[in-house]
Amino acid sequence: MAVFDSEADKYDQWYETPLGNFVNLLEKQAIYSLLNPSPGETVLDVGCGTGNYSIELAGRDCIVTGVDNSKNMIEIAKWKAASRNLKINFVFADVSLLPFDDNIFDSAICVAAVEFFGNRQKGIDEIFRVVKPGGKIVIGFINKNSGWGELYQSDYFKENTVFKYAGLLDIDEIRSIHPGELIEIKKTLFTPPDESEPSVEKEKIYAKSNKPGFIAALWQKK
Repeated sequence: MAVFDSEADKYDQWYETPLGNFVNLLEKQAIYSLLNPSPGETVLDVGCGTGNYSIELAGRDCIVTGVDNSKNMIEIAKWKAASRNLKINFVFADVSLLPFDDNIFDSAICVAAVEFFGNRQKGIDEIFRVVKPGGKIVIGFINKNSGWGELYQSDYFKENTVFKYAGLLDIDEIRSIHPGELIEIKKTLFTPPDESEPSVEKEKIYAKSNKPGFIAALWQKK
């Protein structure tokens, strides 16, 4: 059974909380500012989960393929897309062996999923393999060295959640990924995980003292 199969039914509940909704907003702003997708663009969403990014990209008239190794997540993603009358190709597959030819996608995204790759380097290399030369790869990471990173690496989370399977990265490790193709890094989510009433104004204040909980990076394939 895939790591996230048992989480599928409750996965989207996080986004319905005030903090979860705010975190999602900040992360998406960072991802889309780097990806800047155009209508008709073919986009691969790696570790698509329940399809949140795939659905938004399809809503922007992109041609989207979502891939995940959790059958339960994929089934929920398919249902959500169908209920919105969106055509998205959801594929059950392991990221370390993507079932796609070389150089076929205009761009790819992978948000908070690299941390759970069984073979991180192989999975990342596979993403680069299937993107066209000149195409964009945007990956979003949970920053290991942040309040959020500390939370997810705490004993409780390591013992009771899917984060027992996670390996978080710091900024230097992110920069070491295909360094010759790395274009830009964006940092966000300075708001700590114990903030009960998050806001844009508070985020600006926290940014003066806290480390970013989320890092988005853009590569352009050579």
